[in-house]
Amino acid sequence: MNKICYKIYHVNLAFSAIPEEKLGEVIDKCYFSLLDFVEKTNTKIGLEISGYSLEIIQELRPTWIEKFKELYKKGLIELVGSGYMQIIAPLVPYKVNLKNQKIGLDIYINILGITPKIAFINEQTFSKSLVDLYYEVGYEALIMEWNNAYSLNNKIKKDFAYSPIIVKGIKKELSILWSDSILFQKFQRTVHGERDLDFYINFVKQYTKKHKAISIYSSDLEIFNFRPGRFETEELIKNDEWEIVANIVEKLKQFCKFELPSKVLEMNLDKNKKVSLTTSLNPIIVKKQEKYSLSRWAACGRGANYINTLCYKYFKKIKNIDDLSQWKFLLKYWGSDYRTHITEDKWNKAISDLEKLTNLKSNDNLLLKKQDKYFSENGHHIIFEKNNLKIIFDKKKGLTLDSIFVDNKKFPVCTVKHGELDLIKHGADFFTGTTIIESSQTKKISDLIEVEDINFYEIDKNKFKIEVSIQMQQGIKELKSWIIDTKKYTLEFDLVLNCHFFIRGSIRIGILTLDKTFALNNGIIEIKNGNRFYEKINLKNSEINQHITKSLTQSSISGLGCSNGVIKFKNDKFSFKIKIDREISYPFVMLQNNKDKFGYLTRIYFSLQELDDTLKDSQRNSKYNLKYTINLKG
Repeated sequence: MNKICYKIYHVNLAFSAIPEEKLGEVIDKCYFSLLDFVEKTNTKIGLEISGYSLEIIQELRPTWIEKFKELYKKGLIELVGSGYMQIIAPLVPYKVNLKNQKIGLDIYINILGITPKIAFINEQTFSKSLVDLYYEVGYEALIMEWNNAYSLNNKIKKDFAYSPIIVKGIKKELSILWSDSILFQKFQRTVHGERDLDFYINFVKQYTKKHKAISIYSSDLEIFNFRPGRFETEELIKNDEWEIVANIVEKLKQFCKFELPSKVLEMNLDKNKKVSLTTSLNPIIVKKQEKYSLSRWAACGRGANYINTLCYKYFKKIKNIDDLSQWKFLLKYWGSDYRTHITEDKWNKAISDLEKLTNLKSNDNLLLKKQDKYFSENGHHIIFEKNNLKIIFDKKKGLTLDSIFVDNKKFPVCTVKHGELDLIKHGADFFTGTTIIESSQTKKISDLIEVEDINFYEIDKNKFKIEVSIQMQQGIKELKSWIIDTKKYTLEFDLVLNCHFFIRGSIRIGILTLDKTFALNNGIIEIKNGNRFYEKINLKNSEINQHITKSLTQSSISGLGCSNGVIKFKNDKFSFKIKIDREISYPFVMLQNNKDKFGYLTRIYFSLQELDDTLKDSQRNSKYNLKYTINLKG
């Protein structure tokens, strides 16, 4: 009996490395060729296409739309949903994700007259609450990568791959149809002539022996008979690759029956298997091999932090305005492709367009009165005391935060000192409010140096500021300040970093450290990853290392979305939150939580730049800013 198999081609005319003037060529060589292949071979496929791409096709090659409709009516093509743009959903606010999906659905109806029931997770970057988001807009099933979900979650068993199952969200559930990175990469390599055809066919037979439903292909369409130009190692086009595709499919049909994705779900869905794809250790899953860290879209490229900040500022301007053109503008520039291998022309236009409509905040021009009434010095410590609030700063270590006391009770945000933790790997000081820059050229640079010229200000009778300018190694400068509000019980961290040269590495600012007992006392972190629901991360018994450098060419392995800029902290003794000012910058948030003998080392990193294969020099990679507020009472 033939195996049931399926192919899903991903259409994306916002492809980062493709110049605008080549879009017509892409449609001719790839999109029309796909339709010809489907018609000639009578092969059923799924086609995922963004609303943005569909609009461009309608403008440049409207006959493609008519041909698609013909094949759809014949039952040879199924439309798979994407949204208006391909966006990294866990990194952006809920309302942006909601608009992206709703506008996409409206375009499918307006141009094709079709409402898709299955959605392809953008860039296969998944968080648990996205299930609820897709359910909310009307989707019945998702397509998500199997390989990383299986590798990172021991509750997902091998036999879960053999057929579609049910995936759990926060409150809702949806069916999930698997994509498979190993299988689609094998297919690509065979078409490009890197692998022998017989070897590939035998591989599929062996790889999928127990599968009831086989994901033969689930990736880019623009790589057959065309090369986007992302990588130096791209294979040359030696033959008509659509003829090779047809030949592969002919051989696969000897033991495979190709079906539409919805038919595969109908025939093979195992409703008895339900699972959450993510865990506390890995709350966000990213596609393919490990170079695809979440930092790719949050802190790399030509300046992901900068364009994310501009997009957020524009979102704040239009979030209560129901203007379709303004939302399309925002969604276009929040697309994932503007954060990776984007061409210089596309990047410059995006930044120019956004800067015309929004300006980054400059520092508040407050009329500050120099006042040190509530500040005192004790050795290398600066101590602020007023009413029932006491905050201690370390001037020997770059005006980092030593400790906080509220009502004589030590607050859990602090510096964990050398010797407080037992394991030798934790035998160091772990500061709060420090900057760490690392690259192969500069080595490690930090602001942990003794400072003297500290300024003290009174903003009003309840608000006070301590500020210092720090000269770091290699001419890097920073202006660091802490603002204490004794009425609201908040402590605000604000830092401006100036680099006079491009740093090919990571820039992490304002690192926050928790007391070693916080996680031990049933500590949790709650964070939003693209939806309105908070997702919970259990710290106790969890070993989390999102900040760790993976290799000389990749400085981060994972991270958090923090899509509303709020991180909540709770344990048996404390409940508080921090709020990132996303109009100042849109940092990439990473979590470290390492078990020690009698406690944990728990840290939050705020990164304004990470290193991977997409990082490029830019004129805007010179000034970095971060501001966040710690709420000291709930």
